[in-house]
Amino acid sequence: MRARDFRPETKRIVAAITAVAATYAYFLLFAQFGFLKALQIAAAGKQGVMMPVLATMGGAGILGSVLAAFVFTMARARRWLIAGFVVCGGAAGLSLAGTSPGLSFAVAVLIGGGTALVTVTLAGLLWSVLGGWRVGTIIGLGTGLAYGFSSLPGIFDASPIVQAQLSLLVALIGAIAALGLVPGAVARDALDFDCSSPGIALWVLLFLLLVWLDSAAFYGFQRAPSFGGEMWAEKSQLALVAVAHLLAAVLAGVALDRGWLGRTVAVAAAVLVFACVTLANRWLGVANVASIYAAAVSIYSVALVFYAANSRSARVAATVYAAAGWGGSALGIGFAEGRLTVPGWIVAMVAILIAVGVAVRGVLRGRAKMGEGNQW
Repeated sequence: MRARDFRPETKRIVAAITAVAATYAYFLLFAQFGFLKALQIAAAGKQGVMMPVLATMGGAGILGSVLAAFVFTMARARRWLIAGFVVCGGAAGLSLAGTSPGLSFAVAVLIGGGTALVTVTLAGLLWSVLGGWRVGTIIGLGTGLAYGFSSLPGIFDASPIVQAQLSLLVALIGAIAALGLVPGAVARDALDFDCSSPGIALWVLLFLLLVWLDSAAFYGFQRAPSFGGEMWAEKSQLALVAVAHLLAAVLAGVALDRGWLGRTVAVAAAVLVFACVTLANRWLGVANVASIYAAAVSIYSVALVFYAANSRSARVAATVYAAAGWGGSALGIGFAEGRLTVPGWIVAMVAILIAVGVAVRGVLRGRAKMGEGNQW
């Protein structure tokens, strides 16, 4: 049976959407919002306090991704996924005990390791659960719900304690959803150039560039005087950002199901570059561009998750998440330390590299298909 002829049970679809949404709602709400807010309050503006903790989180994420791929088996995937959500919930619960240096490092390790275990295991499991049926749309809906929920008024601007409590609940929901992710026995379609060694290397580079630019720009903008207030000040603005996240993610998922991976990433890069340049120069007003920036982040995030899941390999997923996700984020934040914006020439260089990378991928993929045809 081909993937397009198979339709999973409704409960599997709901479980998949819920698991994806829980994964990224937890990461956004706690790892990027609540925990970092608590660290900023504890640091009281002192330089050099947050970076070691963030580096520890990134290191744990990279190591956790490798270990998750090493222990992955389809038979045990659900148990590992539940264990990952339990670790994530433990990190959120432990953070409620305080923000002492030792405790902060422990929480950072649990966040990185738990999130890595969840993301890699979920990517390795998802295609089998869905049988390849509308994987992009389901990932888009789950990711969009996560981004949208995390951007809602009262959620995005909640206190670190409230965000940690919500994250604990989200991790519990994710663990429950994991019970419904039953692997199927659907025959696999042939994999193409994107999952060959050159294809994997190229996609890791492309996603690393996107994550790097996003992380560097966002970290700088958030620390710039008045930027954060202008971007997220009004409840109506937060609501628009939430809607932009959801719509962009779902549309990206639909496009990916049509086989438009290269085009989707190219659009994400173009919109992200436009948003970064416009925000840095304040050409259209910070508040007006916030939704555009949110849409770009959602599009490339869905593409990254889709690529990892569509590879049908936990090892490929671990490579993408470790190198492009954790590595790109760490490099971006490290670059942004001491800067408020990414220099325009660097943004232009990243845009050119991504454009060239997408073009090269198209050429190599076309040649690979021609070679397959010539075999017959």
